[in-house]
Amino acid sequence: MRRAWIPSMRLSTCAAILAIAGLAAATTLTPLATNDLWVHLAVGRETAREVSEGHGVPKEERFSFTAEHRPLVPHEWLSELLFYFGYRAAGPVGIQALRLLLVLLMLAGAGAAARIGGAERETIFWTLLLLLLAAAPRLIERPHLFTYAFSTWTLALLASDVRAAREGGIRRAWFLPALMTVWANLHGGFIVGLFLIGCFAAGAATSAWKTAGQRHGRPLRRRSVRLGWILAASVACSALLNPSGPALLQLPFQLASSETVTQRILEWRSPLSGSYWSTVPFALTALWAVMLAGGFWLSRRSGREKEPEGWRLPGLLIAVTFGILASRQVRSVGDFAVFTAPWVATALAGAWGSLRPGSLPGREILPAGTAACAALAIALFGYPIRPHSRVHCIPPLVAPSTPVAAAEFIAQQGWLPPEARVFNSYTLGGYLAWRLHDRARILIDSRNEAYGDELTGEILRSFRDAAVFEQALERWHPDLLVLAWRQMGGNSLVLKKLAAAPAWSLVFLDDGVAVYCPRERATDPLRFASPVAFDLRKIGPEQAAAALEEGRRLSSWQPEGVIATLLTGRALMVSGRKQEALQAFERCARHDPDSPALWGMLAAARNAVGDRDGAAVAKRRAE
Repeated sequence: MRRAWIPSMRLSTCAAILAIAGLAAATTLTPLATNDLWVHLAVGRETAREVSEGHGVPKEERFSFTAEHRPLVPHEWLSELLFYFGYRAAGPVGIQALRLLLVLLMLAGAGAAARIGGAERETIFWTLLLLLLAAAPRLIERPHLFTYAFSTWTLALLASDVRAAREGGIRRAWFLPALMTVWANLHGGFIVGLFLIGCFAAGAATSAWKTAGQRHGRPLRRRSVRLGWILAASVACSALLNPSGPALLQLPFQLASSETVTQRILEWRSPLSGSYWSTVPFALTALWAVMLAGGFWLSRRSGREKEPEGWRLPGLLIAVTFGILASRQVRSVGDFAVFTAPWVATALAGAWGSLRPGSLPGREILPAGTAACAALAIALFGYPIRPHSRVHCIPPLVAPSTPVAAAEFIAQQGWLPPEARVFNSYTLGGYLAWRLHDRARILIDSRNEAYGDELTGEILRSFRDAAVFEQALERWHPDLLVLAWRQMGGNSLVLKKLAAAPAWSLVFLDDGVAVYCPRERATDPLRFASPVAFDLRKIGPEQAAAALEEGRRLSSWQPEGVIATLLTGRALMVSGRKQEALQAFERCARHDPDSPALWGMLAAARNAVGDRDGAAVAKRRAE
């Protein structure tokens, strides 16, 4: 009977692996939405050019006019180079492929570490399933994915060393300094790798101390000494074998202690201080922490035989450290799940052994089926950050919030001087630096280390305070203003001041970005559309033709955009073309169903064509 189950076991394991990979694709392959990606691509392009010309890795700021030539520590130069090569090879598809590959490597490393640590395949699959669901918001197209992949494989190597502790460890552990050298050039998270090695070195020292004077204690002492030397070698290699030398070791701590970073950027704030604690990922991570703590307790009671000696203490150190960080920083919530995954799997295995001893053939089928159902649900309906807020899978490959149309519009402005100054919102700088590298310099982007606390704070204040904004314009003398008006809010005093300012004209507008140029340069300014005081009732029959033409201009920049549709639809309505207006509103409502103004106009259009019931439904959606 046992042999009869072997094919089924292998088939169920393969099914579980494929289901987990499918869930990884569903949670990972979302539209490229991070503003960081584009500045990483821009830096990668500069690095490729400089290295190919024999100048080495760039160590100064090159994209802004506010921090031009400021010294930088290139702590992600190698990952930026890889991202750039991926984009150059296949565009956004190349980035998505690299992103998924890194997530799969992370899962494989976590599974390998858990298996070596004594976990059963079934609990490993359940752990990886929950890991993907809990850490999904952090599986984005940024260099920290390299840290996730490298950290789990570092844990797998260290787990192998723990497993062979009675024989003095494994010689393969000497690969860790080389691994840390590559990691230090990929991402500043290499500090995590040093910490992981340090935790296992502490565990080895504790085991050696407990067995002092015993016959089998000599190999443990030898392993403890070797891990100490490996840690020292890893620190030395990561500090010396990078373009910036020992300064690289200081950078992660400088960023973590930056007042601007920790107080004004959401991912660096505590999840308990805002609304993040009410999200699905936070709830899943809290469940993860409970499972980890409960599993540790139950596995200790059950006296796990498969768990190697010296495995639990490093896990406790890592869990406590990153648990504290997760309570202080939103970005560390996902980190906590990734770095503790092997211990969750072994803890679950211990809990399972204490509650339900024995095993069932083909038991991987249940997590496989659950993962497949979760992948299908996310692919169809999106990942629920909150009950009414979801992140959907591709397509599109690039998120609509990316200022692609605005950047193309700017690139076509022939009057701009060489290296024109673009006064841009914080979230727009990355893409503008990527697209306009040969045409313009930006005000700021998301690389906080490039601008420093004082300058970053001053720039961010200028978008909230109209007086500071006016002072910034007088100081920097920009050629264009490129503002994320929806993020600033319709009641923004800065936007209201611009609407009344005689010196600036609105020349581009979509649902997220507004572009202003000096009035003397505005050959065709927008007359009707505006990010503030956009009153459609002012458009009557005499303005219909001009409003319709302007609406079509806006539609050429953003087809099915809400602003473009509102203007076009209103012009059609007052022209008597009610059926065409209704069709335009209906198309836009299917594309963007969250605009109250759009539903209000749709209600009016349905009422105008005699659809009273449909008008009532649309009116309720508008309220």
